[in-house]
Amino acid sequence: MDLNLRKFAKFVDKTFIEGGKKAKEPVILVSVAAVIQNPWSKKGSENANAEHLREHFIRRLTKKSLKKRSYMIPEIEIIAMDCSQKPLEIATNFEYVIKRDVDKYLKSQDIHNPLYHILLVEESPSGYLIGSMSLSGDGYNINCLIGSIGYDIRKPKIGEFKPDENLVESFEQIPLLGHIQDAKDWLGNKSGTRRVLREIYSWYREEEDWEKEFRTIDISNFTDLSQQVISTHVTHMFNLQNPLIESLGKRQYRITRLGRSIGSSLSKDQN
Repeated sequence: MDLNLRKFAKFVDKTFIEGGKKAKEPVILVSVAAVIQNPWSKKGSENANAEHLREHFIRRLTKKSLKKRSYMIPEIEIIAMDCSQKPLEIATNFEYVIKRDVDKYLKSQDIHNPLYHILLVEESPSGYLIGSMSLSGDGYNINCLIGSIGYDIRKPKIGEFKPDENLVESFEQIPLLGHIQDAKDWLGNKSGTRRVLREIYSWYREEEDWEKEFRTIDISNFTDLSQQVISTHVTHMFNLQNPLIESLGKRQYRITRLGRSIGSSLSKDQN
């Protein structure tokens, strides 16, 4: 069997004085430890449950692609992070996996700027969020969603995790460093849009309910801006790749988490 040795450590303990008495010769204790890759990891419940979740998402995405008549079968790969549970080590390994994948696409020239969606669910290690922030700051095209799938897939035994029957989806995109910088750059010379976003943010602060939808007439009544002006700038903000405002249909809107971050920054700059 190939043990796949990951780390070898040796610890030497020399004792010169014990119980207040000096030893004639130092007492030496030597400890040796080897860290190997778990050869049974792919036989555990974590890997089996991840496989069930992979199949579930493939079915869901295939169904959506057929509705759009794109007829593309999605590919989802399970990649185990070959590292400890330390946040920074997970972040480093996660960044390496994404960067390696991007390099693969760039070399094959299949996709010039691949977009990655990172889903953080129950008890996901914080290292993935740290890695996502770092990748976004480095200019990689990455989105990060946080929410619930109803289970911690590491805990149910094999056969207990059935995503098709029990999956509870509640996902929300969280702003990353790259998104915040891109939004600030986009708003740079758009004084009118900056003001509308600032007024929308202030309206939400007054309402004390960030999940509440708004209409342009609500913001117009809250400020001295016309409904037409507000509507024009709101349209610009929800048509962005990473929108500051989301459209809920029937001329109803809601500020996104990214919009809240930028709106807060604009309000502080004004003060």
